[in-house]
Amino acid sequence: ALYEQLLPLAAQGWFGDEPRRPELARAFTRLLCGFPDLLAQEPQLFAGAALDALHNLTDADAGLAEAWCDRLLSVKQHLADLPTWLEAGRVAAWRVGLAAQRAAALNACAHLEPALAAALLDAHAPLDRVEMDALRTAPWRSPGHVTAPELRIAGKLGGFRGLGGPFVRPPTVHAHDGRLFATDGRKTWQVFADAFGAMLVEAPGIEATNVPGRADALKADGTVTLAGLTRTFPELREATSWAALDTTLIAAFDTSHCVTVVACTAP
Repeated sequence: ALYEQLLPLAAQGWFGDEPRRPELARAFTRLLCGFPDLLAQEPQLFAGAALDALHNLTDADAGLAEAWCDRLLSVKQHLADLPTWLEAGRVAAWRVGLAAQRAAALNACAHLEPALAAALLDAHAPLDRVEMDALRTAPWRSPGHVTAPELRIAGKLGGFRGLGGPFVRPPTVHAHDGRLFATDGRKTWQVFADAFGAMLVEAPGIEATNVPGRADALKADGTVTLAGLTRTFPELREATSWAALDTTLIAAFDTSHCVTVVACTAP
C-alpha cells in the first residue's frame, strides 16, 4: 500500500537520498515507525492523513513538523484507533502553532477524553465544559492557566516576498465578517492569531480593500484600547492601517512588509 502511494512522491523528490523537504520526510518516517498498529489498520488513510498534515505544518514553519510528531508520540498510549489519532492530530497542530486549526481543534477536543485533550494542550487538569467555553471565547487564553488580563505585542507576521515573505509591497489590514485580513493589493491573506501562534492563510475569495480601522482601537500616539483595557505602544505610532476584533488588533505600516499583532489576554 505504501509503495503505490509513495512512489509518485519519491519521483517528485519528496522522499529519497536528498528529499525536497527533509524535515517532512523525517517526521513522516517517525510517524510510520511510531504508530505501527494504526498503519497496519488503515495504511493508505493513515499515511495520507499524516502526509497532508505534515505538508500544512511545513508550509507554515519547517520546525512545526517535528514538534507535532513529538506531541502525538507523547500521548501514543491513548491513540488506539485512527479516528482518535486524527482528532488528536488537529489538537496537536493547533498547540504547536497552526493557529488556523483553532476551531477544528476545539471541536476535536469535544470528541477526545478530557485527560487526553488536556495532555495535548499542556493543561494542568482535564478540560471541563467551563474551560472549553472559555477557550472558545478567549483566543489568547492558555488552557488551564489563569492570568491577569493585559495588552501586549504578540508578534509580527509577513515579510517581503523577495526574502521569502508573502507581500510584494507593504500591506494594509482590515476586518470583515468577524475576521482579520492583510493585503498587498494583489493578494489577500486571513490573519489567524491566538495564544499558541499566528499565521497568514491566503484568502483568494476576499477582495483586497483598505477599510479604515476602528477609531477607538488605535490612536495616533500608539494607544490601543481593547476589551476595556488601554495601553500605549510607541512602536505603533506610525501605523497607517489597523483593524481590531474584541481581543486582537493588527496594525500595518507603509515602511514595513510586516503586520504587528496586539493581544488582549483573558483571565
